Amino acid sequence: MVIWLTKMKNGLLYIGESFLHNPRSFLGVLQSCAQHVSDVLYVFLHPDAGHQQSSKLTSTLFDNISRLYIQSFVAKPDWDVRILLLHLKRSGTLETLYPNLSHTLQVDTVLTDGTAPLPRILHGLGSVSLSNNIHYLSSPRDEESVGRSESGSEAWQTYDEVVIGGTFDHIHAGHKVLLTNAILRCQKRLTIGLTVQEMLQKKRLADLIQPIEQRKEILHKFCSDIDPSLEYNIQPIHDPFGPSTVDPTLQAVVASEETKDGALAINVERAKKGLSQLAVHIFPLHDVAVTGKQEGVRSMSSSWSRQQMLGKVLKPPSPHPELPRRPYLIGLTGGSGSGKSSIGKYLAQKPGVLYVDCDKLAHEAYKKGRPLHARLVAEYGTDIVDPTSGEIVRRKLGSIVFSDEAARHKLNSLVWPAVMDYCVETVRRASPDVAVFDAALLIEAGWGKSLHEIWVTFVPEEEAMRRIMERDGIDETAAKNRLKTQMSNRDRIEQANVVFCSLWEYSVTRQQVDDAWNGLLKRI
Repeated sequence: MVIWLTKMKNGLLYIGESFLHNPRSFLGVLQSCAQHVSDVLYVFLHPDAGHQQSSKLTSTLFDNISRLYIQSFVAKPDWDVRILLLHLKRSGTLETLYPNLSHTLQVDTVLTDGTAPLPRILHGLGSVSLSNNIHYLSSPRDEESVGRSESGSEAWQTYDEVVIGGTFDHIHAGHKVLLTNAILRCQKRLTIGLTVQEMLQKKRLADLIQPIEQRKEILHKFCSDIDPSLEYNIQPIHDPFGPSTVDPTLQAVVASEETKDGALAINVERAKKGLSQLAVHIFPLHDVAVTGKQEGVRSMSSSWSRQQMLGKVLKPPSPHPELPRRPYLIGLTGGSGSGKSSIGKYLAQKPGVLYVDCDKLAHEAYKKGRPLHARLVAEYGTDIVDPTSGEIVRRKLGSIVFSDEAARHKLNSLVWPAVMDYCVETVRRASPDVAVFDAALLIEAGWGKSLHEIWVTFVPEEEAMRRIMERDGIDETAAKNRLKTQMSNRDRIEQANVVFCSLWEYSVTRQQVDDAWNGLLKRI
């Protein structure tokens, strides 16, 4: 195996088709690639020596490609592996089949087993240079083969028009197996029903589901990468069936075993409308055994992928050259009942951390002698001041702005900067390594530009309501109304660098926080 000096972002594995018939070698080769290609690995299966063309399409070919995707999930669950399919479906030169390959596949390195010369078209992918970015892997040992013989392999049926459907959130190996089956069966147009956000509210961690336009863009890019010859008709669907029960041109539907009933129901609905029956192709999708740090048996699901996002960097922090590197300033925020305070107190136990409860410090900022006190008296007069103590009566101040949006905005423009200044002053006096600013209205106050990172905690609305009702002794209507006045989970998450969810037992939440803390130490 070659000795690597630099980990690349995107790579292409150029390897003989015989690799597919040796599934026991999949994991070793993929793990080797995963150590050196961080984001996307394209896989190009070339004909074996002595063969001019790729193997014919069979169920065995699909089964082995499925195994390869599953093993990529085992090797690195969040890895993006893409197995190119067009040259497996059609004969022709690579230049004819993939005329825009050098533009669509931007890779930093090519890995090959050296069993065949690298085609000229692969010499110019992205930043690849023959001098230093093509690396030779040792050929996999020819261990016990699976699927090398095509005897007993089912004939592979293809159609001009195929339909599939799904959420396709954070595309994972299970999605890729479904898309591979459909694309291998499709000759002209693949229609994909994409579930809209409104139908996904009951999904686990629904607030982390990608917006539909983002899911559509990512889905189209993946499909176009692995087979650029097809037309991809991606349609938002507002019901379980979408175009599958109304499009008369469709010929076949592909689904996994877990969605078999839904696929069969399509033909029931089509029969009611006098439409032709679709050929139904079902394939198995099994749980996966993963070893190591994430050991366990799990299904390849979007909900699992979303759960893995918790405590990890969702969005890299923006550069803040105007801020000193120490203390490193983190904003922690979340809605009522989200567990924000518990997470803040746990972070306070980390070495070198100063935990700042901004809502409590805000009371200090109002006190007589502070700059905010003078500004508010100048703006609203002495009627807001207690005549005995000289302190501002916040209840009186609130009554002035309660029903006046413009007045409330004016008050916030005076209060929020002053409170932030007071909190920063407190931190600078203490001079910690890291300061965590716990503030319910941190994003609304616009404090993000004064912080290195924003960390957000949330729970689903139903759980937040339950917690608020139990904590504050109010009814469901009052709890719901309180949440309606606050920024939504999704809007907060859009601003977040790191996200937590305290839906489960506290040990799970602590693990998320520990992951975030360990990641932070590596960044700073």
